[in-house]
Amino acid sequence: DVYSLEFVCGRYIVVQFHIMEIFLLLTQVHVFTRYVFKFYVIFFIANVKIIYQSLIYFLKF
Repeated sequence: DVYSLEFVCGRYIVVQFHIMEIFLLLTQVHVFTRYVFKFYVIFFIANVKIIYQSLIYFLKF
């Protein structure tokens, strides 16, 4: 079911944003975690691209 897949992906993105908020709080405390955060942002963007690609793939069927 496409709608349940969209819901799961939506929940996943919400969780990812909460993790990003935690990372932002950490970057204010530690300078080193800013470098980790930069890598995480790249990882997050890659994840979003994979989610959308998989959604398009599932919508075709």
